[in-house]
Amino acid sequence: MRALARISDLLTRAQIDPSLAREDAIAGIVDERRREVGGDLDAYAVRLERDPDELARLRERIAVPETWLFRYPAAFELLRTRIAGRAGFRALSVACATGAEPFSIAATALAAGLPAERVRVDAVDPNPEAIARASTGRLGRMAVRGGIPGWASDMFRVDEDGVTVGEDVRRCVHLHQGSAPGATAAFPTGSSDAVFCRNLAIYLSADARAAIGRELDRVLAEDGLLFVGHAERPAAFGLGDRFAPACEQSHGAFAWARAPVMRAAAPRAEPEHRAAILPGARRDRTAAARAPVPSTPSGAQRTPMPPARATLGDARAAADAGRLEDARASAIAMHAAGERSVELFHLLGTVEAALGRPAEAEAWLRQAVYLAPSHPEALVQLALLAEARGDHGLATRYRMRAARSTG
Repeated sequence: MRALARISDLLTRAQIDPSLAREDAIAGIVDERRREVGGDLDAYAVRLERDPDELARLRERIAVPETWLFRYPAAFELLRTRIAGRAGFRALSVACATGAEPFSIAATALAAGLPAERVRVDAVDPNPEAIARASTGRLGRMAVRGGIPGWASDMFRVDEDGVTVGEDVRRCVHLHQGSAPGATAAFPTGSSDAVFCRNLAIYLSADARAAIGRELDRVLAEDGLLFVGHAERPAAFGLGDRFAPACEQSHGAFAWARAPVMRAAAPRAEPEHRAAILPGARRDRTAAARAPVPSTPSGAQRTPMPPARATLGDARAAADAGRLEDARASAIAMHAAGERSVELFHLLGTVEAALGRPAEAEAWLRQAVYLAPSHPEALVQLALLAEARGDHGLATRYRMRAARSTG
């Protein structure tokens, strides 16, 4: 087997999605790293087979471990509100890269008034170099690209070369080298009040995503918050409709909590794809797309009337409240009036998927990515819809595009 093919096989076995581990996709990254360490391609392939740390370094380059302090600031505002007044707090950061995320989590807990000795943030990453950099508490200039909230500014010292993390914050963070799910197996069940696993699913194989999802679900406390990336949903980790948006005010936080229906002991009286949509709580739209559409007698469905002057805000508010038919009616009225925005197409695709109409969802989402070819959420939703109907080749192509669009 050729050296590059062997490397591709190693990366696939290391849980990188096969579409991202193809020889043509990795050739440039592999060559760059090979020149850094020296030797020819055959020698580098042998090194990867014998050195797990080097394989982890290469794997992380493909997975683009770029992050910064307080990325998605709404997530940390929500977390600070939720944990204020608690006696203690414990969190998990999966694929923490050089530490910006776990440091942000710890600073948020301290800003919420928790004492440092009662805050613990466990952070895991397979790249030994990333862990070593995180352990210094020193981050580069790009780590502050989004700014630092005023309530956390005294915990970080920014200078022209980068940022130094305050000692109190660093003491709260415990770094672990390793890959999920194996690296999280030692953490107690239900021990984390918050779990962050952001912008990872789009790089992994379906089996790897499902395995990690089971660990995230196991480690997360019953009332805990799950934070994912802006292009991801819990369904990407095989969690189906078990999670719902944490609250209607969490737009931009990408925070999820266990859906109330999963805590109830009583069996569901409705078909699964309908029971997953409860009033007042938006369910996972892509998971609902997997469910069959039941046959309905003609005229049996209620035909909601859209507002006299429907707006995108109206449609979004209805969807967030679980009134999906109302949301659809408002969005369709806007489309009939000539609205052709990416946001409208994406909302229509999301609502149709949640209503269990995958064909209609896919048609709208394709229009969204026609207008915005790098729209990560629409691309990931299209990938999940393609996977649900068995078109894995198309699904991988959508996921590759999503991966390239996510920084």
